[in-house]
Amino acid sequence: MGTTVGGDLTIDTIYLFPSLSPATYETATGKAAPAYDPTWGQQLWYDPNALTNADMFGNVTYTVLATNAAGTLLQTTADLPYTMTMTIPATRASVPNFYTGSTTPTKAEVPFPLNMAAMPSGFVFAWSQVMPGIPVLHNTAPPLPTASIDFTEADHMAIMQMVSDTAAIRTKVGA
Repeated sequence: MGTTVGGDLTIDTIYLFPSLSPATYETATGKAAPAYDPTWGQQLWYDPNALTNADMFGNVTYTVLATNAAGTLLQTTADLPYTMTMTIPATRASVPNFYTGSTTPTKAEVPFPLNMAAMPSGFVFAWSQVMPGIPVLHNTAPPLPTASIDFTEADHMAIMQMVSDTAAIRTKVGA
């Protein structure tokens, strides 16, 4: 989970649940992947605690990247991705829905829940500069300065003279 793309982190860095395939689901749970339900969007994750964490209406709520009904990521007026709250039935959240057909699914993919507590400090949602249209976690902290200075012997001698002069001044002043 979490790879670097041009200095930014991919969104899966803060996925609440891992991205799965039918094979990885079977390996992780020991159960065959459930049959695809065309009335629900493809869902490449599942919440193993959804049924026990459901509210009184049988729903669970997650923070996800904001999307419209077609599954297109939404953006702020500053053209940045943002989050929204997604409330779905716990029965849906508790199982993945892997699309295995040869035609395009008719429903948008169910967004991945995000673990906002795992968001690295100083990072914000942004669009990748390396892979356009891909949301990333962008580090807003300025990079630490780097220096590449080649000191000559004359530079070294000048610094040593300044240190010597400073020591002499302190001796005269009594510091």
